[in-house]
Amino acid sequence: MTEEQKAIIHRAIAHVTISAKSVERMAGNKDYSETTYQWCINQAAQDHQLIKDLESLLTP
Repeated sequence: MTEEQKAIIHRAIAHVTISAKSVERMAGNKDYSETTYQWCINQAAQDHQLIKDLESLLTP
């Protein structure tokens, strides 16, 4: 893997981490409907899985 590819993966991890934190904060907002709450929880879970998948690309 090239250094450029590694840099792209690191940027993607940073972006998805911000996304996960945002939807986790949204899930904590009690003004949202149950549907929106569930979407937030599901989105955060997907984001965290993507982070794991991206990190696995960096390990030999």
